[in-house]
Amino acid sequence: MGAYCAAVVGGDWGLPLPVWLAACALLGGAVGAATGPFALRLRGNYLVMVTIALVFIGLHIFNNWSSVTGGVGGRAITPTLAILGWDMGDPTLKDRRFAWVVWPMVAVVGLGLVNILRSRPGRALQAIRDRDLTAEVLGIDIPRYKVAAFAMSSMLAAFSGGLYGAYVGFASPAEWTLVLSIQYLAMIIVGGVGSVLGSIVGAAVIISLPHATQAILGVIPNTGRIVSQMPGDGGLISVFALIQVLFGVLIVIFLTVAPRGLSALLGGLWRRLEQRVRGS
Repeated sequence: MGAYCAAVVGGDWGLPLPVWLAACALLGGAVGAATGPFALRLRGNYLVMVTIALVFIGLHIFNNWSSVTGGVGGRAITPTLAILGWDMGDPTLKDRRFAWVVWPMVAVVGLGLVNILRSRPGRALQAIRDRDLTAEVLGIDIPRYKVAAFAMSSMLAAFSGGLYGAYVGFASPAEWTLVLSIQYLAMIIVGGVGSVLGSIVGAAVIISLPHATQAILGVIPNTGRIVSQMPGDGGLISVFALIQVLFGVLIVIFLTVAPRGLSALLGGLWRRLEQRVRGS
């Protein structure tokens, strides 16, 4: 929704970057707040099924709302990319300039979320996460806080989708599949559930995994007999399938061996190093 909102508000309407980014966030937050009350009625596996159903509902809408999404063939996303007179859309400097804009945004959002977790609403959310029955006994309004969490997460997702669509310059419904949802799940599990830093670390690891896999396959000789780079190469498994298998392996490993994710592992290593430095 964020990507298509950027295409319409920033591209078709020609509104400036701060406006269409705000529109993406508001649209995502509104949809999250609207679907939140329905999801509150379900728990466990039923909530997972609703999440999967929403993915397929979204795909159906994106495939058929051709005037906005371009249908199955997708559409170009060309919003205005100037901020404070700085053109982020310059093809020769696009990657670098997007990095200079996106990473400060990640830092601001991360710090904001950390501060929220330290506040009274944040402590209430953590209590609901850990033991919702106890939180309800303590007088915490669980539906209100859960809907707020739905709205905030959807707002950030749509905000990111707008930036992603503007960066790539094209969006097709084929990009928003269940595989992408599984990748997001892998990011959270690998990075660490319930950790702001873990979400960032997990995203960096999962997004880097395909590139690292390609680089390693390029260094190791005779991998073409096992992993096919192109259809018809004769390998036992394609690179795409291998990467999906690696996603699954990482999820299983971290769920069984390190359920708190990389953020907890890195935090433990940092504390041990700090103790050794103080001891020396």
